[in-house]
Amino acid sequence: MTNRVTAFQTPREEIDEALNSTSKFRILIALGKNVDNPLSLYALRRQTGLAKKLLEERLSKLISCEWVEAKSGDVGAKRYTLNLANPRTSLFLEFLHKAEYYSER
Repeated sequence: MTNRVTAFQTPREEIDEALNSTSKFRILIALGKNVDNPLSLYALRRQTGLAKKLLEERLSKLISCEWVEAKSGDVGAKRYTLNLANPRTSLFLEFLHKAEYYSER
């Protein structure tokens, strides 16, 4: 988490970077819906409808601001999950649950 201090001067900058596009929001929503089950790039593409190149670019940004983690999968494929060690990511997920965002799907 040391990169966050150098990359973002304020929490607002971090939040703005994480939520500044609809595509990033769609990724976070998909990962939040599957918080106990890390998703492959393929699964994220299917759930978000994003093109592979755009998805990879947005995931990279979310990883750099520490809202998403990439984990090695069983056969070498990366899997992605929300970084719940980041308090702002946890608050975002809590907001979605309290707002009953996932209850309508």
